[in-house]
Amino acid sequence: MSTLTPPTAKQVLRGVPAQMLINGEWCDSATGETFEKLNPANETVLATLPSGGTADIDAAVRAARAQFDGGEWSKMPAPARAALLYRLAELIDRDAQRIAELQVYESGQPIHEPLMLDLPQAAETFRYYAGWCDKITGTVRSRGARVGAVWINCWGIVDPRLPWGGTGRSGIGRELGWSGIEDCTEEKVVTIAL
Repeated sequence: MSTLTPPTAKQVLRGVPAQMLINGEWCDSATGETFEKLNPANETVLATLPSGGTADIDAAVRAARAQFDGGEWSKMPAPARAALLYRLAELIDRDAQRIAELQVYESGQPIHEPLMLDLPQAAETFRYYAGWCDKITGTVRSRGARVGAVWINCWGIVDPRLPWGGTGRSGIGRELGWSGIEDCTEEKVVTIAL
């Protein structure tokens, strides 16, 4: 009878940058501070990572705001945005095993959870929003109707430290439930005289 040998931390972390990604560039924290990321199973050091602080969050917010207010992303045609989101979903599917292994070492969750729940749901979420890229434009397509309804999904810039563990199981969702996410979405019905 053979047994499965899980990959070592060194194998899983091979090629993973030990830096933050801000404005499309890998960087250390503004203060130069770091912290040791521990393996939750045995508390050995997995990696030494930058300890992001207020200056780093501010830099990330400025970069996101610049994209939102006229950067490459905001000027990109809706079908091109959709193609990128669909591609991201494909990459999540393609690399699910590797991402799941990273999640195991990062959070200590059993590998079947990211493989069966988190990663398929993440990929499906990107596909869902890719489908909306050319539909949420603030316009109403009418075939003679006098009133139209527009569903608007507004979102601001969010702190990227939010977890991918689902709203009920980890991080902001566990602590605040759906109220922790409400600031990211807003639904409105707009009545327009045509």
